[in-house]
Amino acid sequence: MTSTTISIDYFAFQKRNNLEGYASYQNLWPIPGEQIALSPGWVQNPGC
Repeated sequence: MTSTTISIDYFAFQKRNNLEGYASYQNLWPIPGEQIALSPGWVQNPGC
């Protein structure tokens, strides 16, 4: 559980600094609400 929490905090930090990186992470584990907030990035992300 601890390592999972650290991962969540890390990507939450990355979200503020690199939205594209965070969106790529969400492709593996989409989070409701966050996914909606980043939906424009998803559409424009060539990685999708």
